[in-house]
Amino acid sequence: MDEKKYTMAELLAEFGDGFDKMEDDEEEVVIEQVEEVEEKKVEPEEKVLKDITIKCKKCEQDFVWTVRDQEFYKEKGFYKPTICKDCRKKIKTVNNFHKIDD
Repeated sequence: MDEKKYTMAELLAEFGDGFDKMEDDEEEVVIEQVEEVEEKKVEPEEKVLKDITIKCKKCEQDFVWTVRDQEFYKEKGFYKPTICKDCRKKIKTVNNFHKIDD
């Protein structure tokens, strides 16, 4: 069960004048607890990557975008592919063929 974690502002809002009525040692304990909670705040877990099936915009066949490929794309700053590897290879071949003729 997840324990609700409070920030100092939330505690002040919740207890209102309660801090005024506390003894000094009680107030210190509450402040220490809040500081501990704030220290334990963890960034959200990184998104766990899974293989993704994508439909190619050229041939309309499904292809798998593997975790390895996703990591490579992320590292290079590339967008998610919309065309399968076979269609990209064909496009490259056609483009290279036209370059030779020029």
